[in-house]
Amino acid sequence: MENLKYLDKNHKHPIETTIATKEDRAYWQKHVMPFEKSETAKKWNWKSNLGEIGKAYSLGKVLGQNPELVVLKKNNIPIGMLLQVKNYSEKITTGKIRDTAMIWYVQKAPKEYLIKHGINEKEFDIKIAKAIIDVSLTSSLKESGNVLLHADPKGGNRLLEFYRQEGFTQMPKEKGRISSGRANDGRYFYMNKHKVLSIVKHNRELIGQSIEIPCKNNSISNKELYEKVKAFKESRPEATKDIHKSKGLEL
Repeated sequence: MENLKYLDKNHKHPIETTIATKEDRAYWQKHVMPFEKSETAKKWNWKSNLGEIGKAYSLGKVLGQNPELVVLKKNNIPIGMLLQVKNYSEKITTGKIRDTAMIWYVQKAPKEYLIKHGINEKEFDIKIAKAIIDVSLTSSLKESGNVLLHADPKGGNRLLEFYRQEGFTQMPKEKGRISSGRANDGRYFYMNKHKVLSIVKHNRELIGQSIEIPCKNNSISNKELYEKVKAFKESRPEATKDIHKSKGLEL
């Protein structure tokens, strides 16, 4: 995973992303979770839960699913966590089995914790929760560019609305199973590579920075790909048929 930076308005103390260590997980559980008020979030244990799913995590690596645990920090203080699989085999989006990035779990540090550490979210041009999602969207462009996630039922309609506002499309039960081993309860969300690329570009404009985003294949130049993104934003999705086939694009 490449390290991303989300700059504050003064460009002095950015939010930075890195692969989370065992120490990061332990810190989050000991110092961040006591501030958590959500009953749903309280039931998740970043330290022991990852131990419980350790076999599945290891198997995911063997199967090439590329599981990844990411921590977002400001001034070396953890403020967000993301657990994702970068190559999950699903069939709901096209009816055929293919690899798609799957967001397993995300958590933003509670407001009281941020205040204790002198962190004011208003300092940033991009909200912390949006930055966490952006990490997954950005990394997905190195693979399929498509992203899937599940909204925990305990999060209610509020969580559904959050993902809708972030640009995800809800997958109704009628679409069938997510994969052979995963049923669809109607709370799955999906974003295709064209929408992902458009939102990532918008986020870069929002925070006033550029970033090199290498894509999986290599067939067209950065300039050509940039023009395709521009065409997409002008409501011409047909121009982005091969948008994922570039080695990279500065957004």
